Amino acid sequence: MKFKIDFNGKMENRVLRYIIRDYSFSTVPLAKCHRFSLCVNMLELTINWDEGKVVSVDGCCPYGGWKKTKFSMPKYQPGALLVEINFEPIPGIVYPVTDREHWPMYVNETTGWVCIGDYLQRGPAVEFIKNCVAVVSKEEGDLLSLWLKPKYLERYS
Repeated sequence: MKFKIDFNGKMENRVLRYIIRDYSFSTVPLAKCHRFSLCVNMLELTINWDEGKVVSVDGCCPYGGWKKTKFSMPKYQPGALLVEINFEPIPGIVYPVTDREHWPMYVNETTGWVCIGDYLQRGPAVEFIKNCVAVVSKEEGDLLSLWLKPKYLERYS
C-alpha cells in the first residue's frame, strides 16, 4: 500500500482528543462512511472506502510508552491523506501499515505534540485532520510518522 498527499484535497473537519482513562486517541465526530482501517501500533487510521482517504485516527496509545523529547515539528500544509491499496479490504479487518512491529512514540510536553514513528525523518507533510499530520516518503509513498496534538493533553510526568 502507498500513501499519497493531496494538498488540494479537503482536510477532515474533526477534533482529536486523548482520553486518559482509556489511554486512547479519539476523533470526533465519528466518520459516517463505508470504511476499513489501517493500524500503526494499536492506533487505527480509518479510511473512507469510496475515496481512499484517511478520515479519522482512533485507538489505544498508552502514554506510559511515550519518550519525552524536545523535537520540532516538520513543516506541513493542510490537505488530504490518501491510501492506494493493492488488495480488496474486508470491512472490520484492521491491516498493518508496515511489517515493522512497533513504532516508537515520543511526546514534546512543551508543545503538546506526540510523534509516532521517526521524528527525524522529513518528507512531504500534510495536516489531514486538524492537529493530525502525516509525513510520507516522496518516492516510495511510505508513511514515515504521525504527529498528533490532541485537544486534551496533560503533562505526563
